[in-house]
Amino acid sequence: MLEEFLENWRGRRALSLFTNDPIYIGEDYTELINKYKSNGVVKDFEYSRYVGSIIYRI
Repeated sequence: MLEEFLENWRGRRALSLFTNDPIYIGEDYTELINKYKSNGVVKDFEYSRYVGSIIYRI
């Protein structure tokens, strides 16, 4: 589902993804996110155990 979303996002402004769900730091998701980072679809990816500790920047 994430891969389908990222594939459909191609050609738009790069995304900054923030999550507190540890599933997204697993090897499969890490490889997927890095693939789309190198393709310019994902700008940043940040995992934080606590949402309040994420520093948002524009």
